[in-house]
Amino acid sequence: MKKKKDRTIFFCPKAGLDTDFEDRYLNIPINLLRGILENSHGVAQRIIIFCIYQFAFDRLSHNTLTNRINMAGEFLLIDTSSNAYIMHHGRELYLDWIKNGYPRGGIKVKVMHDLMNNHKSEFDLIIFCALVGLKSIIQNDPYKKTSFDTLFARMAGFPTAKIAEGKIPESILKYKSRHYRTKIIQALEDYWHLAYEADHTRGFHFSFKFNHEELCVAIQKNKIKRNQSQTEKAQQKKETRKKVKQMFDK
Repeated sequence: MKKKKDRTIFFCPKAGLDTDFEDRYLNIPINLLRGILENSHGVAQRIIIFCIYQFAFDRLSHNTLTNRINMAGEFLLIDTSSNAYIMHHGRELYLDWIKNGYPRGGIKVKVMHDLMNNHKSEFDLIIFCALVGLKSIIQNDPYKKTSFDTLFARMAGFPTAKIAEGKIPESILKYKSRHYRTKIIQALEDYWHLAYEADHTRGFHFSFKFNHEELCVAIQKNKIKRNQSQTEKAQQKKETRKKVKQMFDK
């Protein structure tokens, strides 16, 4: 019986991650997070294969696709010796992403490197999903408001809470309790530069760019701006009613 060939994709061995490497990002479609608690290795493999293919296909414009995949692997320090395998399965994952328009969350390559090379507890994987989920929500905005319903939908690989309804695995859903939500936020604040504010609001505001004070200032400024806009609209309506009334009173 022919031995099945190992198609595992690895990060290239490296004594230390230099600054240039640390600053490189992978943009992960949230659907690729599905099943991470059951098979974190398989999920990590799909993420790497997608990212290599997407990088080669979208960001490199010269040479054959085979060579571009090798170039993408060099840039991301990923072993591309299984080039044909990456090309075939990467194309499938890429076309699925294009077809469905899944949101993507950007994380540094070193985070994925750590996931691939070090043992992770279930809670570690939940934090990883929360990080990708929040990044997929905030995109390039300095801060954003969302809800835990939306966050957990993204963590489970679904774009919206409505689409995720009844589909989120119990293994993830159990972390939605107040106790675990608090632990998730604290971990993200302590280790992932999250600024979080949920005082007297529906949902919560968050940022990876601002610290907590800067986030609160931005929220307050936006609230004042919104109130001013509402006041101006109300005044315009009042003046319009007065003008129309005067037209008919003549």
